[in-house]
Amino acid sequence: MPRLQVTSFRLDAREYVRLLSAAQAAGVSPSAWCRRLVLEQLAGTTAVATAAASAPARFADAAAAAAAEAEPLSRVVAAKLTASQYFDLDVRAKAAGFTIGAYLRRLIQGQPPTGRWPLARKAIVELSRVGNNLNQLVKLAHEGKPLPAEIHAAVQRVLAQVRALRNALLEQQE
Repeated sequence: MPRLQVTSFRLDAREYVRLLSAAQAAGVSPSAWCRRLVLEQLAGTTAVATAAASAPARFADAAAAAAAEAEPLSRVVAAKLTASQYFDLDVRAKAAGFTIGAYLRRLIQGQPPTGRWPLARKAIVELSRVGNNLNQLVKLAHEGKPLPAEIHAAVQRVLAQVRALRNALLEQQE
């Protein structure tokens, strides 16, 4: 089957050395190693974690990882994929909230990207709004201004909504 789509992404020097080492250890080219890693991730196999964990030159500590992140991305690796493989890769990257390049770099670093929790993001925004309104109410209360009864009722409604949101988040997590 011909591979029609090309995906490329940039790696910093340290990541590229890690990629080369892992590819050589597997006896394949860097492109083939990346393609295998991506396809295993798309298939949902556990070999991704094993392949990434066995890659030599893992970062020894957080300082080394931070230094690598600060280093500019200077190497380009390309791998050809079929149209359906590219589509799957694109969908997974978007679902995880990453570009394809960032998604692949995380795979190479042994950190399989997981899908973001869309309800959690929405909940955080909504809870921030609620918190802002509650801060305004607390400020009024500290100034000694009497608060109308309807505000108390509104706070009770907001509390019920926050509890419902918490329950929905807990259900989604399971």
